Amino acid sequence: THEGTHEVAGDIATEAHPISVGNLLKAVLGRVSTAPQGSAFVHEFLPVASDWGGSAAVPPMTLEVYRDVGSSFVYYDMLGSALTLEIAQGQFLAASMNVLGGRFTQLQKSAAGFPAGKPWTWDVVSAAYDGSAIADLRQLSLTFDNRLAPHHTLSSGKYPQIGRASCRERV
Repeated sequence: THEGTHEVAGDIATEAHPISVGNLLKAVLGRVSTAPQGSAFVHEFLPVASDWGGSAAVPPMTLEVYRDVGSSFVYYDMLGSALTLEIAQGQFLAASMNVLGGRFTQLQKSAAGFPAGKPWTWDVVSAAYDGSAIADLRQLSLTFDNRLAPHHTLSSGKYPQIGRASCRERV
């Protein structure tokens, strides 16, 4: 038998919570600027202009998946390839992130932790496009796509390097 190359990919879909959506935005966009504003903070998520490092286009992250069968699968060196935010009148903000990677292990499951508070609803909003108000906004979908692809090299490794798919350009 021969063990071939490893590749892990999939989508994570969730209702967006004010705290956890920041993790998704940073995973796909790669850069966050935080500044105090009164008693709160303003977080601005900005796309990176270049790759995060030699083997990853955006900052890597670790994901743990527990399927109620013994140990957890821990996927590490995972990258956020694309993020879609779905906004619909009267609905919770929905988020879907596409992830890519190749490294995994099994460990004892960790205790789950969930942020306090409620998900965001979009039943009251003001929106403008090019300086003009949008009077009847019912649904909006925003997609940030890094167009990442796994690249296996002739380095005798099983795991891919994840880089930009099209000539390493920002799309």
